[in-house]
Amino acid sequence: LQAWEPDVCYLWNLVAVGGLGILAALEQVQMPWVWHLGDSIPADLCNFGGELQALGAQVAEQMSGRLIVCSRIVMDAVDRVVPIEGRTRMLPNWVLGTAESVERSYFEGRHLRMVFAGRVAEEKGVFILPEVVARLVERGHTNLSLEIFGGGDLQHLTDLVDEYGVADHVTQHGPIPKAELRQRFRQADVLVFPTGADDAMPMVPLEAAAEGCVPIIPTVSGISEWLIDGVNCLKADATADGYVEVVARVLDRKVALEEISRRAVRSVHSDFDIQAVLPAVERELILAAAAGTMAPGRSTDVQRLALVADAILRRYVMEMYTSL
Repeated sequence: LQAWEPDVCYLWNLVAVGGLGILAALEQVQMPWVWHLGDSIPADLCNFGGELQALGAQVAEQMSGRLIVCSRIVMDAVDRVVPIEGRTRMLPNWVLGTAESVERSYFEGRHLRMVFAGRVAEEKGVFILPEVVARLVERGHTNLSLEIFGGGDLQHLTDLVDEYGVADHVTQHGPIPKAELRQRFRQADVLVFPTGADDAMPMVPLEAAAEGCVPIIPTVSGISEWLIDGVNCLKADATADGYVEVVARVLDRKVALEEISRRAVRSVHSDFDIQAVLPAVERELILAAAAGTMAPGRSTDVQRLALVADAILRRYVMEMYTSL
């Protein structure tokens, strides 16, 4: 910091790097900062399994910087441990290189092309999809297919596909390069993405929407705060029942899927492309930088404090291992 003399520090993802120590050091030298949160990191750093409940309040009291959060879900999760509401700007995550329109085909009632992309894990909701497909087929909707892209617990997913007898309709591909995934989105009609309610703001629905693949997202989730049901997405309860009903409406042509697809492309380009979000981020950095500059000569205080903290930690660890 002394050598570079920055105007402001822009913080990201302070996990496993001594995040609270970094924050304390910036406060000690009075360096302006903005912390961009894609997850509830401040709460995680202060939680300690609920054993140090006063720590979050103390950290919030001593913080002088501002925070950018990607969703209300993240803000609330942090605010329960580290009160931040009065110093926070909410901005969406972004995607790169979007277009105002795309050349693609649309569902006309013949074969519905569904896709899921992401981690194959319980919290992403992917394991309900074989049941969703099976129940739609039972209703007579055999004109559908589901392609699943991503790594994770692929064996469990395979077992579920076999259990529900939908191997003719569901295909697993594993992870593929981002550029290829974009093409797959452009070839698909809908993204089925029943992620958990505490998912901060997943990028996959935006990436799919940018290619005209209409995302079907949970009614409650980080991404649902930014997209509008029936305008640029479809929303469903994050259950097999919820997704069966919404996909059935698409198959029965009760949804203007092509109109939603076109609006999704335009809205991602105008509201969620990096060129749309970046000016707001820059304004936050400029405001923070204007609030003050680094105090000269205080870096030695940080070094002393770091040495003291390191000595205390080493002694604590040694005593802990000696008592085992």
